[in-house]
Amino acid sequence: MHFDLGYTSPINPAGAEPKLSVSQVWKGLVQKCRAPQAFVPAISECEILSEDDNGLKRMVTFQAGFGPPAGKVEEHITFQHELRADFLMVGKGSQISNIITPGSGESDLYLTYTFSFNEPTIEPGTPEAEAKLKQYTEQAKGVVPRSVDEIRDMVKQGKI
Repeated sequence: MHFDLGYTSPINPAGAEPKLSVSQVWKGLVQKCRAPQAFVPAISECEILSEDDNGLKRMVTFQAGFGPPAGKVEEHITFQHELRADFLMVGKGSQISNIITPGSGESDLYLTYTFSFNEPTIEPGTPEAEAKLKQYTEQAKGVVPRSVDEIRDMVKQGKI
């Protein structure tokens, strides 16, 4: 069964300081690709296998019970135009995208994560499928704003 979902969070909601630029958010997303543990609690370890201007390959370890799959998985991440990072879980049939989108004003920005998780052992319409969808939805609702907060903290600390 495939679980397809997404979540969008404002990057610069009212009262958020400092206001983040597209460039700052992009630099933060690249850092998230290199060291995801602070951004994604489900990931406990990350090893960079290779990196170039177009993306990177990494081996990540997911904590048991959080996201597909529990255990190690190789991910190929493609950077696209400093607005989008696409993650492919090699051999798992799962994909994630992190997308920066502008709104109507200069600091009116949004961060959207889309998820397509392959869970071949789960049957559609079962209580297990409902529970997994709920889990993924709650994780998405937490990880997107957490990423924005982490990036804002990096800017405040002068790391970006």
